[in-house]
Amino acid sequence: MIRKQLIWTWVLCFAGAVAPTHTAEAQLLGAMATASVEEVGSQKVGGYVGVTGDFVSLAAIYRIGVASSFDFGFKAAFVDFSTPNGSSLAMNVDARIQVLDVFLHDPVDLSIGPEVTFFKNQDVTHWYMGGFISASKKFELSNGKPLTPYGRVGLRMHRIESGLESADEFDTGLIGGMEYGVSGYTTLYGEIVLEDSGTGLHVGFQYQLP
Repeated sequence: MIRKQLIWTWVLCFAGAVAPTHTAEAQLLGAMATASVEEVGSQKVGGYVGVTGDFVSLAAIYRIGVASSFDFGFKAAFVDFSTPNGSSLAMNVDARIQVLDVFLHDPVDLSIGPEVTFFKNQDVTHWYMGGFISASKKFELSNGKPLTPYGRVGLRMHRIESGLESADEFDTGLIGGMEYGVSGYTTLYGEIVLEDSGTGLHVGFQYQLP
């Protein structure tokens, strides 16, 4: 009981911090993950495409379970921004800590964690450093395939560096998505990213290494 009270207190505080801020590309590489962490030693690889009003991205993702209720992920992407910004390479690292688990009779899977995103556009370097809350719940369809809706809210400090000048601002991002299990090893993903600059869409797949 105390554990759940502490968790929900943390969630409400986080949501309150997020509410007055804006989003400005805070979800550059999306989530492509539910709130359920990978099992220890389990590895997934995948790829996806992201499209928004500002850029198109082609990305690869890798996740590995490193401990009970904890996993680690890495994303790398080629991002093509609208003219005149050109293209850039972007990288993201995140960790998930699962604090609620339907297997333990909690109502939903819930995870929290830190993440860092980096990209350089022309002569301007961008860093996003912060954390997120993710919630999901798996359902079994009539054909026996699993379908998992998920949502994620992120809050980050956005640091912009250009030459000897720098500036900081806070960004938030909201993601809603679906994970569909095609087979025991392959899953498909689709998610919508909501930002103040417009709405984006990410679609892709992940494959669990045997």
